[in-house]
Amino acid sequence: MTNEFELIAHNKVQDIYVFLIEMHYRSTHLHMDIEMVYLLSGSLNITTNNKKIKLRQGDFIVLNSCQLHELHSKNAALLLIFSVFSKNF
Repeated sequence: MTNEFELIAHNKVQDIYVFLIEMHYRSTHLHMDIEMVYLLSGSLNITTNNKKIKLRQGDFIVLNSCQLHELHSKNAALLLIFSVFSKNF
């Protein structure tokens, strides 16, 4: 079986972006979007609000806009990320 990647534009759905990403590390950052992270495989450590949170396969977390967070995984973690842009900024 071959791997396929398809990008589909929906004219009626705006300001919602979906990413499928394999991640080892992302330095501390923030953004205006609300970010929903679903862990498809592996494990992931998230540091936010001076707390360390460990996610395992099947876990889900929501990060508010302007919420500082750092992502780290010893092995690659496969993430499905939904980013919802807020027009309030």
